[in-house]
Amino acid sequence: MSVTVTDVSVLGDHCAIRARAGEHVEVTVKEGSQFSVADLTRADFLAAVAAECDVLIIDRAELPEGGEDDGRTVRVGGNCYAHGSREDLRRMALSALVAVRHMDAHPPVDEAQVEALAKVLLATRVEADCRPADDQYRDIARRLVARGVTVKGAGDE
Repeated sequence: MSVTVTDVSVLGDHCAIRARAGEHVEVTVKEGSQFSVADLTRADFLAAVAAECDVLIIDRAELPEGGEDDGRTVRVGGNCYAHGSREDLRRMALSALVAVRHMDAHPPVDEAQVEALAKVLLATRVEADCRPADDQYRDIARRLVARGVTVKGAGDE
């Protein structure tokens, strides 16, 4: 990660953040006459900031090289953007970040897995009966588990 943390004082004498050797960050906090010092990896530090402050942190190394500017347009990463549309561009960029976050949280369904599971369901099917749906689904689940289908995290309690 190429995030650079330099000697920064935040809130006067109450907090200091310093880059350490390697990939570490030192955070010093003063409460009254007491000092607390934490040595964190940059990744852990940035994850804590992101979680605590509910912010996105973008590594500058992930940004494409920027900007050929002819006075009317700016070319970045193979895309061309018109001058004068900063707010529209900012809104579009933020919308793209939300789309990426959604895609990360909801990855596409592997259709090959869907087909394979459909075949397992068809292979385990029994004639319909008049039992309650819960009982029927529990039977289906039992037959699936018997054939090796598992649910991540189930039974880990």
